[in-house]
Amino acid sequence: MAAHQDFDAAIAAVWRIPFPGPSNLLAHPAYMALADLCASRYGGAKLTFSLSTALRSLGLPCGLSEENRHLALDVETAARRLSEQCGSGKRI
Repeated sequence: MAAHQDFDAAIAAVWRIPFPGPSNLLAHPAYMALADLCASRYGGAKLTFSLSTALRSLGLPCGLSEENRHLALDVETAARRLSEQCGSGKRI
């Protein structure tokens, strides 16, 4: 699987976490896999709060109630924006 496909699949797994989400998103296996992938892809220490904040700003579906679900970005857009932000060297 190509690198971007791995990244897209990891974001998609996080996007499939059902509402209302886990009590600790940072310990969820899908989140941990994405954090590990981001750390290996972009370097630096394993991401924690900054990644969760970035995902929530992209409209992480498990954090949105049914009436606000329309506010979530689609997986492809969320993956692209997260990748752009990480790849730019900016802090997320």
